[in-house]
Amino acid sequence: MFTDTFDEVDWSQVHWTLNEEVPRLFQVWAYKQMMNLAATNKNLRRRHRDGRSNKCPCCTLHVETAKHVILCPEEGRVEVFMRLSELLERWQYNINTDPELAECIVEYVQGRGQKLMEEIVWGAPERFNAMGWSQDKIGWQRFLEGMISKEITRIQQQHYALSGSRMSLERWSSGLITRLLEITHGQWVYRNFIVHDPVLGTIATARKEELLREIERQRELGDAGLLEEDKYLAEVNLEGLEDTSRERQHYWLLAIKTTRKAKILREQREQQQADSRITRETGR
Repeated sequence: MFTDTFDEVDWSQVHWTLNEEVPRLFQVWAYKQMMNLAATNKNLRRRHRDGRSNKCPCCTLHVETAKHVILCPEEGRVEVFMRLSELLERWQYNINTDPELAECIVEYVQGRGQKLMEEIVWGAPERFNAMGWSQDKIGWQRFLEGMISKEITRIQQQHYALSGSRMSLERWSSGLITRLLEITHGQWVYRNFIVHDPVLGTIATARKEELLREIERQRELGDAGLLEEDKYLAEVNLEGLEDTSRERQHYWLLAIKTTRKAKILREQREQQQADSRITRETGR
């Protein structure tokens, strides 16, 4: 990243988010993705020199790089990407994001690198022009890695000031960065499941029945133990499971198990934060 591009990023918010707001392992993953050190097939082939393929394990068409991970055209990954971008959109409105800014961000994300932010802000208030230029200078891939422009933060700050909102700008910026990273991380979750899951290579055998039984068990649990924003997973129509694509079955099962665990972890973290606040207040 060149110096003039580097200076456009709101690094104070990026640093705060990665060092204070996300788990350690998520932080390590984010740094590897940003620095192109993640275990893509291109990097693995370069490191091991054992003749392994450098192609993407999902689409099998393109060389797998950090950028390709978030641009892979394989149907299942695109579906996951769009679903996560919809959750980003919902979050923005729930936290009182500037309406025009929210629309620009979602359109930019869903454009998957094919739309410039400057094109998207065409016709928007003049204050958006600097934001469009700045974010395009940083680039779409970097945006999906959490590198938001300082101009984005400035627009949201103006919106909070004009609306009289008491919402924390730092909380908003950190939330945006985290959710952008979660979209990228979701692509890695999908990709790694395709590569490493021990069941995937045996779907055509008797293990298929085991898979279907586990899916049925998860369906019977319903939305119990799911995060509020993930309850849609319990509503997915999985009737006629024999005809459902293998990758969709596996991803749904992985996603619903993961979100049940995520709720437990979130509740534990909230309890720890509450205990920490009580300790600080009683210690004064």
